[in-house]
Amino acid sequence: TGCEEHNNFCDGVGSGIPHWKVELEKNWNHISTALQTIEAVPRKTTNPSTGESFDKFRARVNANAANGKTDAASSRYVYLGSYEDSEEEALGCYNFDERTYFEDTGENTPANTVVNTAENSACTTELVKFNNEQQHHAILCRKKNLISIETLTELVSKIVNVFWDEKTQREIAKSEGQLNTDAPDYLWIKKVLEEDGMVDVFRHFYPRADSRFTCWHQLRNKRYTNEGSRIDYTLVDRSLLEFVEKGEGTLRCGPTPYDNPLGEEAALMAATANGMFESGTFAGGGIASAPKSVLDTQFGPTHTGMIYTPPSYSDHIAVSLVFNDRLVSLMGVFTLDEKDAATRKSQPHKKQRSIASFLAPKE
Repeated sequence: TGCEEHNNFCDGVGSGIPHWKVELEKNWNHISTALQTIEAVPRKTTNPSTGESFDKFRARVNANAANGKTDAASSRYVYLGSYEDSEEEALGCYNFDERTYFEDTGENTPANTVVNTAENSACTTELVKFNNEQQHHAILCRKKNLISIETLTELVSKIVNVFWDEKTQREIAKSEGQLNTDAPDYLWIKKVLEEDGMVDVFRHFYPRADSRFTCWHQLRNKRYTNEGSRIDYTLVDRSLLEFVEKGEGTLRCGPTPYDNPLGEEAALMAATANGMFESGTFAGGGIASAPKSVLDTQFGPTHTGMIYTPPSYSDHIAVSLVFNDRLVSLMGVFTLDEKDAATRKSQPHKKQRSIASFLAPKE
């Protein structure tokens, strides 16, 4: 950055260095020292509606550690992240070691073989012992020292009291952000699209659609700010693409049409039914039920795209695909044979007993 000559810090005036980089350079040693004190603090939480209690964990650091203040009186403890089900999950986002996971290779491994790895879900280093189990191959899913903008923003705000607004975070994402191209899910879908000749139909019809997600973190109410992921796809073999069409409508934008249905604001309105879907409270009790008029906003003209089912249904929404009449004329009318073995195998949910069967008295 050219800041070394100024004791690892320069004011950035006239240097062309973004202000956020200057702030990060100035404060990173302070943040790193604080992270060395990180611990998972247990807490029992209670759902006020049901009275049910849960054992949770949340990360905590001493923000004054860099100043040599480690005694109880002078320490300034700050909590990071949210309450999680385990210590590993609470600490996971604040460990920047390389992440790997193991894939079964089908080969035998000598007993008591020990391997060092970064455990995938918790991001913490642990020893893995195989004990005559099948050999596992370590697969990289994140390189060392990668950090999300959300986590970085939290660290600078809570530990050194530097606050980045949304505009700044977008600037960081635009200039420094990168895809995690080592992630197994990225590599898998890249292979499917490039080598297997499949087409992501949504992107085919809407290559410039912005912020259209299919899944959100329900516990953190991320749907209501439209911070999510598009992880539900309709993939079609390229040879079948001629039989697929957009349909009668364009992308859903909630109950109110938008001049730019591909924009970020339209995507937010679609995800929230123009703000009429209500979020759940952090105190517990679940997601509030919406009136029928709001639930009906999920319906609209037949189209290839996304169907914004209410958040009370799931943390995912549905995706839709429209075939044109040429396919019907070529293949004939499609009927569902529910007795077909392959069909039954693809519908395991139909084997699930009704909820009433779980409540029936035992004989």
